[in-house]
Amino acid sequence: MSFSSAVVDALISYTNFSFFSIDFILIQLKLSTSNPSTHGNESDIVSSTIATKLHSSTDWIIIVIVVMMVIIFVSVAGFLVYRYHANQRRYLRTLTRSIYDTLQPSSDTTAGSFLQTAPTNDKGFDRTSTSEFVFNEYNNKERNIYARVHIRKMKKYQQAKKNSIRTTIKHEKQIYSNTERVMNHIPYPPAHLLTVKEIFGTSDKPNLSLLLQHLEAEGRLQLDAALTIMIRGRELTAREPNMLEISTPVTIVGDIHGQFFDMLKMFEKGGDVASNRYLFLGDYVDRGQFSVEVVLYLWAVKIAHPDTFFLLRGNHECRNLTVYFTFKDECLLKLGDVFYEECMKSFDCLPIAALVQSQLFCIHGCLSPEIRQIREITDLDRAMEPPTKGPLCDILWADPTDSYDNEKLDQRYEMFTHNGPRGCSYNVSYKAICKFLDDNDLLCVIRAHQVQSAGCKMYKKHEKTLFPTLVTIFSAPNYCEVYKNRGAILRYDGSVMHVFQYKWVKHPYVLPNFLDAFRWSIPFVLEKVTDMLLAVLKYCSDENDSRLSRRTQIIEKIVHYYASLSDEAEQSLVLGNVLPPTSVRSTDSRLVNKGQIDFHTAQKIDHANEHIPYNQYRRK
Repeated sequence: MSFSSAVVDALISYTNFSFFSIDFILIQLKLSTSNPSTHGNESDIVSSTIATKLHSSTDWIIIVIVVMMVIIFVSVAGFLVYRYHANQRRYLRTLTRSIYDTLQPSSDTTAGSFLQTAPTNDKGFDRTSTSEFVFNEYNNKERNIYARVHIRKMKKYQQAKKNSIRTTIKHEKQIYSNTERVMNHIPYPPAHLLTVKEIFGTSDKPNLSLLLQHLEAEGRLQLDAALTIMIRGRELTAREPNMLEISTPVTIVGDIHGQFFDMLKMFEKGGDVASNRYLFLGDYVDRGQFSVEVVLYLWAVKIAHPDTFFLLRGNHECRNLTVYFTFKDECLLKLGDVFYEECMKSFDCLPIAALVQSQLFCIHGCLSPEIRQIREITDLDRAMEPPTKGPLCDILWADPTDSYDNEKLDQRYEMFTHNGPRGCSYNVSYKAICKFLDDNDLLCVIRAHQVQSAGCKMYKKHEKTLFPTLVTIFSAPNYCEVYKNRGAILRYDGSVMHVFQYKWVKHPYVLPNFLDAFRWSIPFVLEKVTDMLLAVLKYCSDENDSRLSRRTQIIEKIVHYYASLSDEAEQSLVLGNVLPPTSVRSTDSRLVNKGQIDFHTAQKIDHANEHIPYNQYRRK
């Protein structure tokens, strides 16, 4: 008798016994609820109850219970039979696989090649004969001693092959577990926040190497440590005059704009801060993703080397632009509002001009018609938010004219004209620059403020000195991740001016405007959801149903709106940080050819952001 028939017979016997038990229990319940006077002759009661139970009020309950018990027991019996056959099939598969696995690739082959025969032995089983042997062994239910010995050998061989194949596949096909980091060669950012004690120790000078190493690894500081750096730096710059007097040799640096890792490349070109004199012309923040790191490191270097490291103010070191662009958002994300306010106080204390060796007049923007002699700069009140007009505004915002190199002294040109692209200050002519140099016995004006494709631009020479009257230096390569310009620094030793160029470097990827992946993806998700809703409404709507038709039109407008948001999100990846959030929708998408934006195209896209955003600041 087979195992399955034995199980069925046992279940039938158990079912019959269960039916009898249920029947007996129900009879006893009837007896217990009947009249006590009728308990005398129990056998008659039982007989009469059995004879008439189908006519009583509990007959249907009994039938339902019996049917349920039958279903349960039949299900259990079927499950046991299924498990028995499943175990037999599993044994067959295991037995077959243990022999078939011997045909897996060897350790010196690639994961895609296969062996056609198993390893040789005295019986010489190949694929076909092995399969026939296994199935015959199972069908006849005979245990072959040789087969068991062979299988044990094959299992050991199989395990060795699996280990070698797993290693081969991992290296050849780069198959990783979904619990592993794909870019596992990139270290995690430090979770530890640097403290005041770690940065300064027991001295007043910061540990620059520790701070640089921590910031370069995307580490962050405790709030009190960051505030300590900014406050101590502010105390130093507040004691400096409006116009610094610096001796040579000196390295002059233009705009940085939050490009921390490119700034480190610049220091490699310019030399160690401990043994070289540096002058920065402003614009340390905004447009880049690492403005906080730039400010913290520069202010720390100022504390460590106050007599050889100098910082001027740019037009972006103000509340107006940092609210409009990215610096305030970055501060709130990394350190909070308290740090941002301390940065603004520090920016208010920065000097606004420098005189190098009594020859080079260094500022961020350009000249002002209200300043004829350089000593007049010392009378300005710089500790404020820069106004939209006046000499302080001009020093930070003015530009040379577009026709500067084509102008001549004997021609009638207005020396100062309104600066339309900036919305404030002036465009300064060649004649105005030459007059200022002659009146103050200077050699050249060094400025920043405007991106240059080569990183540096030397304007028309003076007719007497044959030296460039104006030099623009810009030290942020690949400005806004779009311009593909070079960065440059200028080194002056008192007689010769050297320009050092450098290209941008790779840096940790950050989505534009510090968005996370979820917020950046929302427009794409909403576009697809509303698109599906619109398709359903169009399919189900009736032309005569005016209400549904109006709702369909509303959904169509929503779909177009989310489609435009999706295009903007996609454009932001191409444009990098060339546009602030409020200007994305005004961008002409025809100017954006994915991955092929050149310098002049980037200038056209970024042109609107050259304007002072005073309306935006007042609204906020």
